[in-house]
Amino acid sequence: MLDLEQVVRRPALRMQAASLAGDHERPFVHGDLYVGRVDAGEVDDDAQLVRLLGSHHVDVWAEAPPRHAEPRAVPELVEDVLELGVEPADVVAGHLGKPSQPLVSSICWVKGVVLAGGTGSRLDPLTRITNKHLLPISDRPMIEFAIEALVGAGVPEIMIVTGGTHAGEFLRLFGNGHAHGIDTLVFGYQEQPGGIAEALGLAENFVDREHCVVMLADNVFERSLREAVERFRGQEYGARILLAREDDPEHLRHLGVPELDGDGRLVRVVEKPADPPSEYAVTGVYFYDGAVWDVLPRLQPSGRGELEISDVNNWYIERSAMEYDVIEGFWGDAGESIDVYYAVNDFVRKNGANK
Repeated sequence: MLDLEQVVRRPALRMQAASLAGDHERPFVHGDLYVGRVDAGEVDDDAQLVRLLGSHHVDVWAEAPPRHAEPRAVPELVEDVLELGVEPADVVAGHLGKPSQPLVSSICWVKGVVLAGGTGSRLDPLTRITNKHLLPISDRPMIEFAIEALVGAGVPEIMIVTGGTHAGEFLRLFGNGHAHGIDTLVFGYQEQPGGIAEALGLAENFVDREHCVVMLADNVFERSLREAVERFRGQEYGARILLAREDDPEHLRHLGVPELDGDGRLVRVVEKPADPPSEYAVTGVYFYDGAVWDVLPRLQPSGRGELEISDVNNWYIERSAMEYDVIEGFWGDAGESIDVYYAVNDFVRKNGANK
């Protein structure tokens, strides 16, 4: 197996791995694992290192083999690079030259998870006869705006998680998803309302430890989510949230609110704070790497008996693995109350969405 680091004279292969059982609280995706060399500051012992590398089918060398004195021929290099599962880059004058950037793919594939469950009790009596995410916003069902937002941001593989007695209506609405720009559409069923984090857990097999963007189907945005998705594609590990400025302290008391330090870094997310620590609200769009599937089983139900997404976000924040964007334009949670539902309706009718 080719040691790419020897060819390009710099670290060349970066691998992501989920945290293992044990004392590790920070996911291994914080560390860099190189073919032929390992930055092992976060590895507890040799046995754990062997398990980690073995899970990725990487040969472990006791010591680095001698450096090649001459450039390798292109066919030989390509064969070896393909064996590693990475793409060759910057092939120059018959050999792999020193790349202008590290030979690491900085673009991660992102799958979408749209959460459309819950009882919709805050929109009663409208939700006595249907799922709230099927209620109309302007000229179409509410959930179509979430689907449009993800597809327009370059996320064509989507799973819809729903529940209740109207789950079949989502299949009737979307079919195979192609008419809505979806390449792959999967449905999941949440048997009992258990919170956002529990619903996300149903998407584990679909996401398959890729990066994912999770969107609540009652959230509507004036502006496109593409820039935030692209930033997350280039984020090697960790999570990301979208914030919206909210000047009304009373409204913030009903939302998730981030606390920021003097340098603008996230300190924590507080749910429904009596004294909001900032003028920002956490919207219903969350980005996670593969470590989220190790976090979800550790969560404990809140006082509401649900697994809270804020606990997931705070897990990442505590490990300095959470980024954020502040969105511009209108944002509305159409499922927050009857009044907000009509306010979102009025805005979209006049101004549109996902522009």
